[in-house]
Amino acid sequence: METVGDRIKQVRRLKGLKQKEFAKLIGLNNIVSLSRYENNATKQNISIMINISKKCNISLDWLMTGEGEMYKGRKFTESRAKYEIKEKISAKIPVRPVPVLSTVPAGFPETPIEDYIIDWVLIPIDLKDPKAFALIVSGKSMYPKIDDGEIVIISPKTKVSSGQIGAFRVNNDVTIKRLLIKDGKTYLMSENTDYPPIILKGGDELEVIGRAVYQVKKIE
Repeated sequence: METVGDRIKQVRRLKGLKQKEFAKLIGLNNIVSLSRYENNATKQNISIMINISKKCNISLDWLMTGEGEMYKGRKFTESRAKYEIKEKISAKIPVRPVPVLSTVPAGFPETPIEDYIIDWVLIPIDLKDPKAFALIVSGKSMYPKIDDGEIVIISPKTKVSSGQIGAFRVNNDVTIKRLLIKDGKTYLMSENTDYPPIILKGGDELEVIGRAVYQVKKIE
């Protein structure tokens, strides 16, 4: 069965480009990255798919699914609406997309995150942090402030001070909690009183990933 990688390779060959030339054209840093795309060794990044579509006049629907015509036609408007999330949507709607991660890779934000992206969500454009990302909260420990299944936007560039909510890695486990520093001790507090605080001890490893700056919340 033909894959997305097969279609990317087909486009490159039709353009008559070597891997180095094609990688540069679509915004990849090197041929190793392109080779991973062509061999389906990494999750396809929607921004790269959009670049291929634009630069090579290829239907995004065809590139992503194999359905329809290879070259752009009247269906491109629908394709763009479905996939083109990195375009400026409207001057009246100042938003930008950030990735929703399945988990936060160790060493974030230095570690590439493409393989961890499960979706995208739009946030206000005034959040300038280019490394901002979203997490889906699991559990009721932060209820009623943040409920199970809600999306929280994390900004790694924004400092988390005592009393603020952020994302933390404690002994390799990622959690969203309220930071409390009191009497020389560090606590990660739950909003739900049914859940006890995490009290950091001498041997514990704590990494502050970033501050929670927005949440996507249902209005009752």
